[in-house]
Amino acid sequence: QAESTGTSHEESASAPVERNVRIGPAAQYLLRSSGLRAEDIRPTGPRGILTKGDVLQAIESGAKPSKGASAPAPEAPAQEAAPKSAPKPAAKQQTQDPQQKPKAKLEAPPPPAASLQGPHTDVPHTQIRRIIAGRLLESKQQIPHLYVSRRADMAAVTELRKSMKQQNMKVSVNDFIVRAAALALEQVPEANSMWDAKTGEVKPASSVDVAIAVATEGGLITPIVKQANTKTLQQISGEVRELAGRARANKLKPEEFQGGSFSISNLGMFGVDKFFAIINPPQACIMAVGGTQQAVTMKDGRPHATPHINVALSADSRVYDDAVASAFLEAFCTNLASPIRMLS
Repeated sequence: QAESTGTSHEESASAPVERNVRIGPAAQYLLRSSGLRAEDIRPTGPRGILTKGDVLQAIESGAKPSKGASAPAPEAPAQEAAPKSAPKPAAKQQTQDPQQKPKAKLEAPPPPAASLQGPHTDVPHTQIRRIIAGRLLESKQQIPHLYVSRRADMAAVTELRKSMKQQNMKVSVNDFIVRAAALALEQVPEANSMWDAKTGEVKPASSVDVAIAVATEGGLITPIVKQANTKTLQQISGEVRELAGRARANKLKPEEFQGGSFSISNLGMFGVDKFFAIINPPQACIMAVGGTQQAVTMKDGRPHATPHINVALSADSRVYDDAVASAFLEAFCTNLASPIRMLS
């Protein structure tokens, strides 16, 4: 989506958006966070739209904010100055609702800056990391996060991977997770949706595009497996490896990491067993995946150790309710419990 925005001459010093510039919503986030001006960047999108990729490329090329692009510090609400010899108000005017308070008192002062004690080294923030920090802060402040988690049985996936390895078919646990999530989004289409801030309504995504969080030197980036529900397990495996490699080499094209309808962040390879991630707007959900662990379960009246993983959804509660989140996780776990069905 793209929207056309414009500002008056007086406002141009405080906003990066200029008159008659068509800007995508993700690009607007980046412009506000980086302080860059839209007219200083060449748009490459259809019909002259400035895209997220255009802004990211400008940042990576070393573009610096214009002097007039930074927003001014917020001003305190204006208060009318009382005359030096103001007459006392009449008794009728002194009657006020005890619950009414001046607007200035409703705004909490900013917390004092923390001071570091002892010797330390200042590590400068890169422009990309600064933007990521701003987007995550905005996500936590503006998106009502709903958290739902459960355990997924990985016994069948573990056995199938052993069998595939004997046939020289290398497929990772993460590949199974991506495939299971893509099918679950197809099975529960309400989960494959986003929040449209313009209309105040839920907007179904046009396709199942699963973004995979990849750690790079410049920060996390989320290359996208597009139409993942239509791809085989082997196709997903090869595409994820190829995208992750080019992401770490900073060789992704903008369209390969822009958009997406759902995100997966897997920290199992780092020994993390469970965590909750922050939603990556404009998406409405991200699934956090922990490492495989052994859990004791009862089978035929006897205890058995079976492998499992913890999965946790962080979802926009304007899009997901408890029922949708639970239905998605149920479909996801069912797919992992019957991985043979995911081979076709």
